[in-house]
Parts: sequence; structure tokens; C-alpha cells
Amino acid sequence: MGLLQKNKIKIMLPVMAVMIILLLSAPVTVNGSEDTDGRKVVVFLLDGLSLSDLDNFPNLKDLADHSGVGLINTRTKSLTTVNRASGYLTMGMGVRTQVEEPAGGYKIDSSPVEGSGQRSISTLRNVDSEVLNEIVYRNYPNYTLGKIGELAKQYGIKVALVGNSDTDRPDNDATLLAMDKSGLIPFGNTSPSLLVKDSQYAWGSRTNPEKLLNSTLEVLTLSDLTFIDFGDTARVSAAVKRDLYDHEQIMELKSQALTNADFFLGRLLKTVDWQKTVLIIVSPTPPLNEPAMVNNSLAPIIIYDKNQAPGVLNSNTTRRTGLAANIDIGPTIFAKLGYDPEKMNFIGESITTLPSSDNLGIVANNLDEFVRVKTSRYIVHGIYVTLLLAALITLYLTIFKLHTMVSPRIMRALAVMTIAWPAAALLATAAAQAQLYYLYLALACLLTVLLGWFLSKTSAAAVAGMGWLSLSTALFLLIVTLIGLGSLYNTPLGFNDVFSGGRYYGMNNDCMGLLLGSTVFAMFYWFHRIGLKRPLRVIIGLAWLLAVILTQTPGLGANVGGTIAAMTTGVVTLMILAFNRPLQKRWVVATVALVFTVELGIAYFDYLNGSQTHAGKVWGALLSEGFGTKFAEILKSKLSLFGVMLILPPWNILFGAELYICFLIKQKMQHIRGFVEKSHPAQFNSFEAIFYSGIVAFAFNDTGIIATAIIFTYLTMPLAAVLSECKFNI
Repeated sequence: MGLLQKNKIKIMLPVMAVMIILLLSAPVTVNGSEDTDGRKVVVFLLDGLSLSDLDNFPNLKDLADHSGVGLINTRTKSLTTVNRASGYLTMGMGVRTQVEEPAGGYKIDSSPVEGSGQRSISTLRNVDSEVLNEIVYRNYPNYTLGKIGELAKQYGIKVALVGNSDTDRPDNDATLLAMDKSGLIPFGNTSPSLLVKDSQYAWGSRTNPEKLLNSTLEVLTLSDLTFIDFGDTARVSAAVKRDLYDHEQIMELKSQALTNADFFLGRLLKTVDWQKTVLIIVSPTPPLNEPAMVNNSLAPIIIYDKNQAPGVLNSNTTRRTGLAANIDIGPTIFAKLGYDPEKMNFIGESITTLPSSDNLGIVANNLDEFVRVKTSRYIVHGIYVTLLLAALITLYLTIFKLHTMVSPRIMRALAVMTIAWPAAALLATAAAQAQLYYLYLALACLLTVLLGWFLSKTSAAAVAGMGWLSLSTALFLLIVTLIGLGSLYNTPLGFNDVFSGGRYYGMNNDCMGLLLGSTVFAMFYWFHRIGLKRPLRVIIGLAWLLAVILTQTPGLGANVGGTIAAMTTGVVTLMILAFNRPLQKRWVVATVALVFTVELGIAYFDYLNGSQTHAGKVWGALLSEGFGTKFAEILKSKLSLFGVMLILPPWNILFGAELYICFLIKQKMQHIRGFVEKSHPAQFNSFEAIFYSGIVAFAFNDTGIIATAIIFTYLTMPLAAVLSECKFNI
């Protein structure tokens, strides 16, 4: 070996040694695929924030103009009042969770952080975590207390919490968001030293913005994920809960609290380097200054990321522009830190930003639309219920020879209006502009009355009118769902209630009932009216019903119960079309069993392909966490809502009345049944299919009582029109 080669080796060996040392000392992520690049996230918690507040405080307004802005649903359970503990626990666990706050508040132990050099920073531990774990295990056995904290610990992410929300007792609800399963938060300062006495503020205390800022800056040198609990707004919320002040005083206290928060926010924005730090401003509890409005759960959320253009926030959880859910907070935090939230088994989705120069305007218009459609929903349902109740009473008291209340023409008019009203409401409000919304609703009322009167001259005219109306309803629902038109959400009957937060997109049970009932009735009526031969009926019916089933698949937002109802309706209808006679009960039972098995297969296939839908995620939870506890949890949740809907008027009354009428005609009044079967065979066969469709929808949907009551209208109303000219000697 030559001297030159030896010298090269002497030079290369130290260089290689240095490279190996650098590689070994380089930071490594847990799974080796994420690039965190020193990113940090700060979550600023402002309770009771409303969208209108963003216009009233300069730093909030300026920040919103340069950020992603949206609304977030704070609901922790559909039919309960949100409390602060449940709001924080829901975000921390990543699943909607309801707990009762302890009378004395949650207790915290703190101990100094050794070697940190920060005297005001401690390690925090919620000492009630053991009790909370028992509650979670009992009521939510397939979820983890403190999921954000647990995942942060697993991925080596340091978490901190600063801020104090004490009232006349310690208030440490914010720890439920930041802690791990054992109640531990690595760094924090929640001591009363962050407050100063001030009689002008709720509970006589306000946050000292300088001390809170100093604590925030201290933990930012130690943590990757920092939660700031600005206690002034939380104290106002606590005052509202205990009814300590009138509305005017609460608004004044809230204004003062937000003025202090806005001042702190301005200092924070000027002090922190935001090149690699993302700021999320979120309210875990509903807005405070909208007590008289429908909005009792949608609060604003702001995500300030200098690497992204300002715009409107979106989430795949809701598939609504400008709308996210509280269960999306966890996935969003980890996404902003540079990790893949899909690997963390969150139910929610990461919030993204759609660039826009008018983010506040778009979000405000969306909120106005949500409120308008929700308010008009009471009007539309009220009219629907009134028409159906009047039709059932006047028609069937007469048909059953109990009492003649009105003429046959008026009876038929009521029956036609009951079928016409949902069609008119769907079409009119879907086409309405914001300024003319209620005018279009009034025009839908007028159109319904006119249709009812002009299509009721004879029994045949009434049934024909219902055939046209049913066809229009079915085609409208199919087109807007399959093509993906958002107009379905502008109609009160098609509105998935974004305020309750149960479901945000897809066909709800109102429209499922309308689609199944109108499809079956229109199919039988028009196949008979046109005179289609049996093979052609089956072919066209198969194509039509496959499209209907597609609208009820989880991928388009339907629940599993909707898929089962649609598939059962399709199979039963096709068998009746093919055999041209009513089915035996054992065939219906076999069909339901087969459909249920197929649905399980669809859900499993969805799970294998990424678990993007509700059904797929349920399968994932069943496989990873065990069938026993998860199935029991799902069953308990569904049965509780089913029980509530069963006793909640008015749809339960209408469902019961229609079911009783069906029972009487099928079992007790063979003369009526025989008359319809002989004189109107198409309607008779459609009645059989509609009846079984309604029963399955009722059995497999937690709010199926509404769907079934609507489905049955396509049985009871045409039947009444058919019988109205028989002089009741049947």
C-alpha cells in the first residue's frame, strides 16, 4: 500500500467517525416516517367565544383575517347540556364524552421540574384521574382517558398547560385536555399566582397577562404542545352556569374578559416566533351571547399557520365548508406537529384550510344558513305533522264508520297535501336564495294547497297525483345525493342537525323515509299505469333500487341502519315485482338476515380500505378492542336514543296510529283488504313492500320512528284515496 493511500485512509477514518456520531445523535421519530422539524403547537382556550366576538376585538380580528377560520361543534352528547369538564374531556379523548363535574372540582398535585431552571414551572398531576379512568372504563370502555397526552408520551412530545380558571373553588377542567391516562402533565403553571384581584371581573379575579405570558414563554422552551387556559372567559361561563348575573351583566363581564384576553393575545403574537409554531384558538364550550338563537353549540375556531394562506377551515368529519367537530382537535394537533394522525386511530379527522380572502364572511353566512334551516325545520315538521294528523283523523274515522267529519273531496285533498308537502318543501327551499328563503317556504305552502285541491276531484285523480308527486320526490333525492349537490342540506327535511352534532352529511332519516316510500309507491304505480311486462319491470326496478341503495351506503354518509333498510326494501320490492304477489313472512325474515350479513361485509371491506366511514371505523374498533365491550357500548348508545325517540311526540303518535291502521286492515278488516287487492292490485302490492320497508327502518335505526312514520304515509294516504269513493260499503 502506497504512502498516498495510507494518508487517504487516515483522513477518511476520522471523517467517517464524525458522520456516524452525527447520525447516531440526530433526533429520530417513533415510526421513522414523520418529519417534525422542531414544530410546536400552542392551543389558546377561550370559553364561550362566539363568531361575532372576532369582529369586536382588534387582535382577534387581525388574527382571523390572516388565519384559517371556521366553526367547531362543542356538543359532547346530542340530548344533554354541555358542561366544561365534558368539553375538555371530549377533546382530550377524541370521542364525544359526557361526565358530571365533581362538586369540589378536580384536584391537582404539582411538583417542581428538576433541572429546568424555570422556578414557576411544575409537573402537574390530576389526582382524580383514577376515578376518571373508572368512569371511562365503565361508560366508554373502548376509548382512552387523556388520549392526546398518551399519544404525546408515546411519540416523545412534551406537553404543557398554563392558566388558572379558579372561581370560589379550584377549577382544573383544562387538565382533562392536556393530561395522559395517569393524569400527568409534564410542565405547567396553574397556580393562583397568575391572577390578580379585580372586582370588575367575574368572581372578583382576572388573569394577569404579564405573568401568564412569562409562564407561557417559559414552558415553550420545554414543551412541544402548549395549552393556555385563559381563565377569565371560563369564570364568566361558570357565572352563567350558577345564574349569578343577569344577561346584560354577563355580556359586560364577557366583554371585559375578552378585552384582557385580546391584550394577552397581542403580546403573545409579538413575542413568539411563529415560523415553526402553529396557534389554535378554540372554545371548548358553546358561545355565551346567543341565548335566544338556535345556535347552542357552534363556536369559532382559528388556526394560525404562517406556512398556510388564510381561508376557511374544513374537516372530513363534517364534509361541510367551514365546519369541524371537537373530536377533530386531537388529529389536527398531531398533524400540525408533523405526525400522521391516521395512524393514531382517532375518530375525528385533521382540520385543513381552503384558501379564501373572505373567510369570516363565508363562515358567518354558513352560520346564518344553519340557523335559518334549523328554525324553518320546526315550521316544516309542524305543517307535515298537522296535515298527516288531520288526514288520518278525518279519513279513517270515516272509513271505519266511526264518524263522518268532512266530505270525500276534502279527505282526498288532505291526503294529497300530505304527500305534496315534503316534495314542495324540498324543491322550494333547495332553490331558495338566502334573502328569499321564507318567501319560497310560503310558496311551497301555497303550492301544496293548490295541488291538494286540484288533484282531488276523484279517487283516480288523487292516486295519479300522488304517483307524480312520489316520482318527483324520489328523483330529486336520488339526483342531489348521487351527484353530490349540497342543496339537500338547505332543505329542512334534508338538514342533518349540525347543532346536535350527531351527523353532518349524508341522507338523514327524514329523507330516507321519503326516498324509500316514494320510490316504492311510484314504481308500482307507474309500472302498472304504463303497462310494463314483468321482465322489464324487474330490470328497471333493479336499476332504480340499486341507485336507492347506493344513496344509503356509509360512503355517502348514511348510517348502517339506513343501508339495511334500503337493501331490504330493494330485495322485497324486486321479489314482489317478480312474483306479482305478496310475500310470505319467512321470506322477509330471510331477506333481513341476508341483508344484515351483506352489510357487515361492506363495513369490513370499508375497514380494510382505510376505515373512512362510520361503519368501517366501528369494524376497526370491534377488531382491535374486542367485540364484547364495543358491541355492548354501541348497543347501549343506540337503544338509549331509540328509547327517547319512542316516547318523544309527535312522530311516535303518528307512527302508532299508522301502524294500528295497518294492523286493523291486514288482520281485522279482510273486506277492505280484499277490495283493494281485487280493484287496485298495483297499490295493494306496493302497500306490502312499503309496510315491510317501514318495519325494517324502524327496527334498525335509532331514530327510525320518524323514517317509518314518513314511509307509512305512502301506504295510508293512497289507501284512503282509494277507499274515499266506495261509500264505505266494503
